[in-house]
Amino acid sequence: MAKKIKVLAVAEAAAIISAAWMLVLGVLGKLGLYTNGVEQMMKWHVFFSLSWGGIILGMLEGAVFSFAIVYLFAWVYGKLS
Repeated sequence: MAKKIKVLAVAEAAAIISAAWMLVLGVLGKLGLYTNGVEQMMKWHVFFSLSWGGIILGMLEGAVFSFAIVYLFAWVYGKLS
């Protein structure tokens, strides 16, 4: 018998990784590094900016969207397997 996927754990991991990546991009952007990536993140994410508040809001936005999308995908995957 195959193991069942832990949907909540997978979604939480995706949210944590997304939030961490937003933090890394925000800090790099504040240092003037990786500016093209930071610019794209500011275009794609409504709340992300190079202020500390914008970085935190971007982290929350990325975590929430990642959690929801990955949770849905993992749930469907679990149902189909």
